[in-house]
Amino acid sequence: METDKLRSYTNRLQTELTPGELPAVTAAMAAIAALAWVAMFDGWLPMPMPETGPMSAPGIPEAIGTSNGLGGVVAYLLMFGVMMIAMMYPAMVPFVRRYADAVEGSTADVATAAGGFLAAYSLVWTAVGVVPLALDALVDVHGLLASHGAFVLGGALVAAGLYQFSDYKQRTLADCCGDVGSVTGELGPALRDGLDHGIECVRCTGFLMALLVVLGTMNAFMMLLVTFVVTLERHAGSEIATSVGLLATASGLVVWLFGVSPL
Repeated sequence: METDKLRSYTNRLQTELTPGELPAVTAAMAAIAALAWVAMFDGWLPMPMPETGPMSAPGIPEAIGTSNGLGGVVAYLLMFGVMMIAMMYPAMVPFVRRYADAVEGSTADVATAAGGFLAAYSLVWTAVGVVPLALDALVDVHGLLASHGAFVLGGALVAAGLYQFSDYKQRTLADCCGDVGSVTGELGPALRDGLDHGIECVRCTGFLMALLVVLGTMNAFMMLLVTFVVTLERHAGSEIATSVGLLATASGLVVWLFGVSPL
């Protein structure tokens, strides 16, 4: 049974990634995601340099955002939006490919629909960056983790793990990867679809993304790990979500038991 499931997952990945049949929308999303990863770690973004620790340390990017006025907020949101493009576009390839295939119109209509959808979708995730900024404005995230790191990290892992088990997570995961109806190729409907799908995606994945704030928003290893998990969830479904939930919950309990701190 498990072998059949693994074969099914492998076949689905091969369908999406077969080079000889690589559709334009898949190639475009892969290229944009790759550029986003480069922009994050090659100094393309106008993020002020930290003075209190490395950019990868938990709470440091948020502290930069809240301590540099409006410019810091804008720089952080830009960084956060680019980060979400880098992390979420690989997971979104199957859905956007189906969305583009459903367009009833010309190649220009396909480009308009897919582009509008992704623009609105990315805007939703960029707006989510306000949440960690607001949290840091209320509570010094870096200072809190320095003094109560094990408690906060363990709690975040357990909360994320339990959410992975919830019926709500399973419903949002199914909706986020669900079927696509007819798509007109008009910009207005595509923008609305992108906004709706982005909100659904935040509901599905928000707890996993919240872990980045605790473990380091710009921590490259954690970014890659969450990207892998989110992408695998979208391809393999609820079994992966449940397994990740079990691992996260167990990790949180270990953190509490042994007092492991992210700083």
